[in-house]
Amino acid sequence: MSVMQAVAQAETAVRNAQSLFGPGPLPTTGAADGASAMRQAQQQTTGGIAAMGDTAGAARDSYDQFAQRAAGRLDAAAGTDTALDSRLAQAGEISRSGKTRIDAILAQIEATTAAAAGATSPAAERQILNQLQSQLQQAKSVVDSTRRQAGGLAGSVQALGYG
Repeated sequence: MSVMQAVAQAETAVRNAQSLFGPGPLPTTGAADGASAMRQAQQQTTGGIAAMGDTAGAARDSYDQFAQRAAGRLDAAAGTDTALDSRLAQAGEISRSGKTRIDAILAQIEATTAAAAGATSPAAERQILNQLQSQLQQAKSVVDSTRRQAGGLAGSVQALGYG
């Protein structure tokens, strides 16, 4: 295999790794907005008790029990949505960081490609191959690190208390 073939394969491998990170920033989730809406519903539900004033009887007691249950559930759901929003922001940061690192490695490989075109001696070719090996190892490290971080984050999302 020629040095230029090795360079082309390395560039293809890093471009494939780059594709794992997507084209750009992730959209916002709206989970924080959902949490805010649930907290507002919780306040309105518990506010209904005060609106009943001095009303007594089975209707008030029934509404009071309903409101307390609903308020607790709305509060728990709002807390879970807030936690989800935080986890999704972390996922976006993990992805952005990985993409930035892979982009930098790809720029190094592009510079190595330019240098390879002028490598005419066996020593220069060995140097090019050593650079490629280092760059591929760096790319693998980025992918592995990102995968570990994403796996841990996925576990924490799955553990959220929806339901």
